Amino acid sequence: MDITLIESSQGNITGVVYFTYTPSLSAAYGFMGMFAVMTIAHFMYMFPLRSWYFVSFILGGICETFGYYGRTECNKDITKTGPWMLQNILILGAPTFLAATVYMTLARLTVALGAEEHAMISPRWLTKLYVLIDIICFLSQFAGAAVQASGNQQVIAIGNKVILGGLVFQLVAFAFFLLMAWRISVGFAKRQENFGDGRHLQSGWRKYFWALYTVSVLFIVRNLVRAVEYAQQASSGGFSFATRTADGTLHYLTKHTATLGDNEIYLYIFDATMMFLVALTFLLVHPARLIKRARTAKGEKLLSMETGVTTG
Repeated sequence: MDITLIESSQGNITGVVYFTYTPSLSAAYGFMGMFAVMTIAHFMYMFPLRSWYFVSFILGGICETFGYYGRTECNKDITKTGPWMLQNILILGAPTFLAATVYMTLARLTVALGAEEHAMISPRWLTKLYVLIDIICFLSQFAGAAVQASGNQQVIAIGNKVILGGLVFQLVAFAFFLLMAWRISVGFAKRQENFGDGRHLQSGWRKYFWALYTVSVLFIVRNLVRAVEYAQQASSGGFSFATRTADGTLHYLTKHTATLGDNEIYLYIFDATMMFLVALTFLLVHPARLIKRARTAKGEKLLSMETGVTTG
């Protein structure tokens, strides 16, 4: 969705319009409430399941909740910078917090099942590598979204390209992550009959990997659609020029090419719904249940991974 820069008759920029539509109040309130419920539920699950690594997931839920609150404020005035920045930064950045927990989940499931030999990357290094990737993606999307409020044409164009780069990077990372999860699952299934001391974990482990596949695909779809959206914006510069007529309507001075961002429905289908389903999937099939079952047999090893302390 291009930012519209308002020009005066003298050619000066006198204002900015951040939307080509008026954001839906009911949709924003609806998803704000849904993410709030999911966040509270995950927070309550964290204590009995001792799933402390879900802190980043909860932070992502908080970001989603306040991101859609920002859209309720945008409904009141589509020219205000504060609410637009709030929703833009939080809705773009929230999935990176959710993704951090997804990355850490694969490492913990691998250790819980004793399937380290099937991992392409050591579980300990997997977490560190993907959290680093996540930080890079978050910073790129945060910086790109923040500078778009500058009103400077060149800065807006750069911001769109930075966001696009972060989305593509995360898209590739998730595709490789999905491949690693599949390889561990297939490898473990082949030697399941020789699992030894972990026989009590054999039943039901597949559903946790299916949950992991599901949320990974949801992330990939979300990032792909948003990457297309920002690629469209980057190709057009990310901004349009218009003058405001006496009755308050906008008259575009340059041709405005419609993008995915000009249709609010795409945001709710391919971003809000995708991320809500991620939260719902991990609530219904919470990976910490399997990990908790593993603590009795593998307590020391699993604890050392979660705390970063090596045991002998």
